[in-house]
Amino acid sequence: MANPIILHSGFDGLDISYQTHAPRTFLDVLGPAKAVAAATRQMTPITYAGHPMLVAESGSRGGYAYTIDTGALGATWFFKENKSSADTWGVRVSSKSLPLALNGAERVKTALDAFLTSLSCEWSQAGCRVSRIDYAIDLLLPEFELEPGLFICHSRKTKTWNEREIYSNSSKITGIRIGKMPGAQVAVYDKKKDVLDKKKKEWWEIWENNSGIKLNKQSPIWRFEFRLGKNAISKHSPLRLWQDAPQWVRAGLLKTANDCRLVQPGTDTNRSRWPSSLLWQICQAELAKLVFEKTQEPELTDRIMELLKSERMEGLERQGLGLLLTSAAGNGVGFEQIA
Repeated sequence: MANPIILHSGFDGLDISYQTHAPRTFLDVLGPAKAVAAATRQMTPITYAGHPMLVAESGSRGGYAYTIDTGALGATWFFKENKSSADTWGVRVSSKSLPLALNGAERVKTALDAFLTSLSCEWSQAGCRVSRIDYAIDLLLPEFELEPGLFICHSRKTKTWNEREIYSNSSKITGIRIGKMPGAQVAVYDKKKDVLDKKKKEWWEIWENNSGIKLNKQSPIWRFEFRLGKNAISKHSPLRLWQDAPQWVRAGLLKTANDCRLVQPGTDTNRSRWPSSLLWQICQAELAKLVFEKTQEPELTDRIMELLKSERMEGLERQGLGLLLTSAAGNGVGFEQIA
């Protein structure tokens, strides 16, 4: 196999719970917007405290009444109704992967805090707990084939690693997920296929910017992802505080990569003693040197936002053309009569 090339290495998921509640003035705006979303079956746009956002028609499990989306460089927020003084954890947020890839975890966390403060929510760093954090490494891997049998897990230590799900198409295995949230998880999958299937065009910009390599739809790109849920985090930091993250994130992710390994076949009859593969050693090295701060590249961000805007406008134009043709047909106007 040719030498792998790292196209991206960084945080890919960050879920946080805040010990606070949204003010009544904000909830009073969310309520009617949610009702409109439910009636129209589409998210309702609002602006509050200077922030444009979309309000969904439903909340989320855990008693969250409202779900809002703050855009491609934002997050998905969940808010509870402030009805019980016993339940002080009234806000949860899940950052999107794009701002994490562009700005790093520390700047994303700062932006989340600032947004919450701008809503007039009162909170402290002692009331800010991480419930999930993911780290992703994307590699250009010519000739790589995923072999589930080469993943060795220390199941005797925990039941976490008993869960295993394999994804495939008619010709090959395209992914594997091992472990169970809210514990720890390892996922390896064909990221190029994921990007093409979900039309995530921004990732081509990120990969090419990081590597200087011109990629195409045939480029073999695989993602190695390491995830920590709240149960796994609690083993390293019982309070799961973000302010302690530099002490527990790296240790937790490295333990995950050690408990579940992709190995190189050896002669030892005990497969658990087989050495970690070169790819796994690369991933472990990346986890060992992870950083929370990321050098910002405004030009890359601008290119990606322009790409997303252009894609959105093209979609609206296609919808408009479809409505025009349908309306014309309904009114008996032939295609040849349309300018």
